[in-house]
Amino acid sequence: MIQHYTKKNLLFFSIIFLTAAPLFSQQPGWRTVTDIDGNRFYVDIRGKIWTSGRPDRDYHIVSLSGLDYYLNQGIELIKQRHIPEGLTLLKSVLALPRDDDRIFHAQAQAASEINRLKRREGPRFHQHDVKSSLLLTRTDTHVTITNSRMKFSLSIPYHVTVIKRTVRQRYGYRYSGILLGIDFKIPEPAVKKISTNFDALLAIDSEEFKSKLLHVGVFKKHRENTLGGDIYSRVVVRSHEDSLIYRISADDSFNLQGYEGYFIRDQLGYLVRIVAPKKISADVEKNIIILLEKFRY
Repeated sequence: MIQHYTKKNLLFFSIIFLTAAPLFSQQPGWRTVTDIDGNRFYVDIRGKIWTSGRPDRDYHIVSLSGLDYYLNQGIELIKQRHIPEGLTLLKSVLALPRDDDRIFHAQAQAASEINRLKRREGPRFHQHDVKSSLLLTRTDTHVTITNSRMKFSLSIPYHVTVIKRTVRQRYGYRYSGILLGIDFKIPEPAVKKISTNFDALLAIDSEEFKSKLLHVGVFKKHRENTLGGDIYSRVVVRSHEDSLIYRISADDSFNLQGYEGYFIRDQLGYLVRIVAPKKISADVEKNIIILLEKFRY
């Protein structure tokens, strides 16, 4: 079959492939822009933004300072069939607080692109939506971690780095876990964490069960059976039917301390634990208790 293609046919297909491919190199008259978040893109002579359309990081913390990049890169990723990566960026744009006209207009465009994708993908959209459930956004004072599939949100007044994410699923059960490194300082844009030394580690484990959880104690017992015994002693900070918050500490040989919270809603259960290898200041302890009390689920 190949031998029947003429030179004219081959030239036609070459043109199609070349024009369909994203333009990665700078063209005459284009400006190279690096925004505050460290994202690099091009602006042509008409003011149109061009991004690579290739996944360049495992996770982006989306913010107003990099809004032009995140919106256009999300759209371009979807065009290049990197749908979960592009959808994650567009959903993150929608998750930003609407306190700026630029955000308002970007969210309108992001919503339009997502609706177009829904119509195009039909039933397949659900799987793309599940794969793009982890969203990270940043304001001047907080980083917010949202999981649209597991229905939780946590705002942290510190700089965070995603270390690992795990997802497991079987019939009637789903698990999603994320491990983050915490630096006790105001969130900063374009910070590349080279060292693996953090002030604390934050783990968020969320589980979805087939049956409704009737009391937070049931979920806590399940986590104990799953993880087995640990090294921590616990003091209750707050106790309700749907939530438990503890101050935790290990003995002198480990010198660990922190807080953990258990939360339930319907079939969903959450364990949020933050642990530091040295004594936590009173101000940081206060902030940790507040963020656990404001955990949204």
